[in-house]
Amino acid sequence: MWTNGSDFFVEFPGASNQKILHPGLVRGTQDKSVLFAPTESLALEPGQAIRIYFERDREFMQQPATVEAILDDHDLIVAVLPLGEPASAEGREYYRVSTVFANLSIEVAAERCQLTDISSLGFSVLSQQDHTQAEILDVRIEHESTVYEGKAQIQSVTDLGGVQRYGLLCVSERSNGATLQKGLQQVSMNVQRTQLRRRARA
Repeated sequence: MWTNGSDFFVEFPGASNQKILHPGLVRGTQDKSVLFAPTESLALEPGQAIRIYFERDREFMQQPATVEAILDDHDLIVAVLPLGEPASAEGREYYRVSTVFANLSIEVAAERCQLTDISSLGFSVLSQQDHTQAEILDVRIEHESTVYEGKAQIQSVTDLGGVQRYGLLCVSERSNGATLQKGLQQVSMNVQRTQLRRRARA
C-alpha cells in the first residue's frame, strides 16, 4: 500500500484554515505505521494529532493520523499511524447531505452540537467551544435508540461570530459493534431517504 520513496505530506493542527503541507518521503512501514522522513526539520512528538496527504491511484488523498514514535532523531524517521479511512483531498469523496432542517444533534467533546451536514465518513457541526484543526475529539450520536461512539478529527474551522463551524472526518476503525462510522452511515442514509420522499411529494 505504501511505496518506499513515494511522496508523503504532513499537516499540523492550528487555528488557521490555511493548509501548510510539509513534504517528505515514505521510508517503509512498521506494523500499521508508515515510516516518514520529512525533508525539513519538524517539531513532532509521540501522540501528536496530524493529517497526512499522499497519492493513491493517481488521486491526492488525505487521512487523519497520529505520531506513534520518533525512530531516529538524527535522520528524523517518524512512525505515523493512519486513522480511519482515507478520503479525497481534491473534493468530497462521499456525498454530504444537509441536515440543517432535520433538527439533528451530535455530541462532540461532551458538547451537544447542531449537526449541519453528514456523510458516511464525515460531518459538520455548530459549536460554542474552541478547537483547533487536526484535533481528535470524542463523538457520540444516537439513531433509533442505538448510541454510536468513536473519534473524529477536525478538518476545517470557520468562525461565524460567536459560533464555530467545524468540519470533521471520522477516524474510528471499521469493526463490529456500534462504531461512529456505522452511525454516520445510518443517519446519512436516513436523512437522504427522508429528503427524497419530500421531493417526491412536492
